[in-house]
Amino acid sequence: MIGKYTMFYVETNELFIIFINATIIFFSYFYLYPKYAGLTLKGLAANDLFFSTFALLISGFIFWGKAIDFNALLFTTNWFWFSILTFTIIEFPVFEWYVEKYDIRF
Repeated sequence: MIGKYTMFYVETNELFIIFINATIIFFSYFYLYPKYAGLTLKGLAANDLFFSTFALLISGFIFWGKAIDFNALLFTTNWFWFSILTFTIIEFPVFEWYVEKYDIRF
């Protein structure tokens, strides 16, 4: 468990990755994207690629090379797939809201 290595205590590794992903997603969609991504799908996709990679880098920096299983409710997986899965699950409703609010067309 990584709780003792961080500035704050996190109960499980799963919650730590979920916290990283949620923080990056909400900061991006509520602060950065309205200012810098513009109102185009291309700008949103480019910025989203950067921030999803950033989330993976943070998780990888912490969990790379460690034999830690992550519980994804129906199965267990490694940090990479758990991070991608939770990022997608958290991001999808926020993305839908953002596209509707700013009337972004596909």
